[in-house]
Amino acid sequence: MVQFSKFITNDHNLFLQKNPRTLPILDDNGFLLGESNAILQYLAEQYGKDDTLYPKDPKARAVVNHRLCFNLSTYYPCVAHYTLGPVILDNPKSSVDEHKMDIALDNFHDLLKLLMKDYVAGDTVTIADFQLVATTMCLQFAKVNLRRWPLVKNWYNSYKFAHPTLWKIVEAGMKELDGFRAPSEKKEEHKPLSHLLLPLPN
Repeated sequence: MVQFSKFITNDHNLFLQKNPRTLPILDDNGFLLGESNAILQYLAEQYGKDDTLYPKDPKARAVVNHRLCFNLSTYYPCVAHYTLGPVILDNPKSSVDEHKMDIALDNFHDLLKLLMKDYVAGDTVTIADFQLVATTMCLQFAKVNLRRWPLVKNWYNSYKFAHPTLWKIVEAGMKELDGFRAPSEKKEEHKPLSHLLLPLPN
């Protein structure tokens, strides 16, 4: 996997050769694959010890796929525009973006309320939790208060404590983002990336 920090320093040209437009990119012994959902699905199928992370049962898998689609189409775009745009692209925060983020959080909260399980797709952690946790981490990064969405807050905090090893992966992403809080002279290093190469929705 090409890491974001390496991409913006040493691996820029290598990355462009493998996947010219989007992050992340998986290179599994020459098998190249972009898009995080597809990568997680592939890894779970190819290397999973069982089907817990990505169930084979059609109905259980459909729920996981629904959550992945929800994150891709609704939750991540709305959250990223409000939380990451101002930091990475210097876009001003807007009340419209905040309203869209609130609606996405409302939708996510309703999904959790409808299911009433420990995880977003059932009783066990799945790759859908990975994606939704990563997006919710952006809210923590931007210091968005989740008091209006207690089920989202509880699910997110429970994931941290129940899966400390998995949480370390998310923490690494948080540290990557924290690099963009650096002084202005360090931000200059990231300026060339202010186009479609960034993991922000259009």
